[in-house]
Amino acid sequence: MAEKSKKLYILNSTETDKAIVDNAFREEYTVITEKELNSNNANDVVAYIPSVGKQSVSLEELPNLRVMCSNGTGYEHVNVELARSRGVQVGYYPRAFAVETAEFAMTLLLAVTRKLIQGVAVKRSLPLSLSSFSNLHSVPIAGSKLGILGMGSVGFEIAKRARGFDMSILYHNRKRRADECDVEAVYYSELDNMLPECDFFVLAARASSDTQVLIGKEQLTRMKHSCILINIARASLIDQDALVTALRE
Repeated sequence: MAEKSKKLYILNSTETDKAIVDNAFREEYTVITEKELNSNNANDVVAYIPSVGKQSVSLEELPNLRVMCSNGTGYEHVNVELARSRGVQVGYYPRAFAVETAEFAMTLLLAVTRKLIQGVAVKRSLPLSLSSFSNLHSVPIAGSKLGILGMGSVGFEIAKRARGFDMSILYHNRKRRADECDVEAVYYSELDNMLPECDFFVLAARASSDTQVLIGKEQLTRMKHSCILINIARASLIDQDALVTALRE
């Protein structure tokens, strides 16, 4: 066990996360945040846990760094090649928050289809009248088709929950899942063939150079005009300008 007097530091991103990490490693390491990093302690940092989706401290500032751990499912914000060239091991948590993210996806889906936000706004506006509720017709999800782009741990958890709402599951993934029958999912090797079938479409793919702008003008055009798109992945998966244009049209 390393002695704490040796000043081995774990660099963390926020005060909240610092408390969690410190509780686990306090006997061996001193945990500091990015704001506490300075020329006096930079040479002693051996591990770095950057913010999700953001690396604020460059590897050049940490000459004796040995480990980087991305606190989430993605590591697109980490320069893996540079880390490897400097002998730094890079880790990530591929199944982090899969259940929580899937539940949030279903929350968004239900909020949109049941017009919860609009309903709350109407309820708060007084006086109420029958006309106040005229635009609150909900969209049924039972019996509808849910398309999922990216059937990893998060996508699969979404499919499990969607089946509870009697939705049919379609999915596009890099490879077909052997356990697709567990959620009665139908695999589409070509995304363009799946899109016209979807009543709802959820993006759950990990951000990488291979998934940049998977959804552009052509893909949006293939979707039903009534299709509801929910993106719980990175914004980089969608051409934002094309999306805005499609929404306006």
